[in-house]
This record gives sequence, structure tokens and C-alpha cells, in this order.
Amino acid sequence: MKKLKRNILIAVTLTLGSVGFSSNVFAGDTFLTICENIKDNNPKALKRTLKNDKLKVRSLPKDFTCNGKAIFEWALHNKAYSVAELIVSKQTKKKVKALNYLAKAEASGNADVLAKVNKRIN
Repeated sequence: MKKLKRNILIAVTLTLGSVGFSSNVFAGDTFLTICENIKDNNPKALKRTLKNDKLKVRSLPKDFTCNGKAIFEWALHNKAYSVAELIVSKQTKKKVKALNYLAKAEASGNADVLAKVNKRIN
């Protein structure tokens, strides 16, 4: 009887361990897709990816980066200005100020992104 309980415990542990691993891999794929959508300047695909995984731009982890850059910086780096405008529109006024989006938008040289940031701050 003891051996049976031990075998059941091992089976349950292995099953739960594999489920946890699968979800972590899935999350990694989701974040990779988000980075690709930003790089491709595809706001519709970005919205779809976020919606499918029940995420929002505001709810992404603070340390989430694409190639070491925050998502707004990544969008500007790749000249994905439509996505940059979407990111600004989905952030709070406080966060836009705190993350210094205005200086980053000015450095990008894109008037539309700069206007969107100014509108969000004011």
C-alpha cells in the first residue's frame, strides 16, 4: 500500500511539473510574438496577441524587454511609430512621465509620436 501511494505521488508530481513547464514555454512564445509584432510595426497583430492571452500593455511585467529595450524604446528603435503611438495611448499619464517618453519621442524625431506623448502628458 505504501508503494502504491508513493507511485501515485510521483505520477502527480511529474504531471504537475510538466504542466508548469508548458505554461512557461507558452508565456515565452507570447512575449516573443509581442516583440515581433512591435518590430513589424503591426498594431493590429499586437492587439490580437495581447487579447488572445488576456494581457494589456499596462499589465506587461515591468522588466519585460525586447533585446534589452523597453517596449516603447524597442518600437522607436525599429521605427515602428504606429505601435509606439499605441503603447503611449495605453499607458497612464503618470507612467508616460515616469518613463521619460517625451525625451525618447523627441530623440526619435517622429512628429506624430511626439504629438501623442504631449497629448497624453497634458
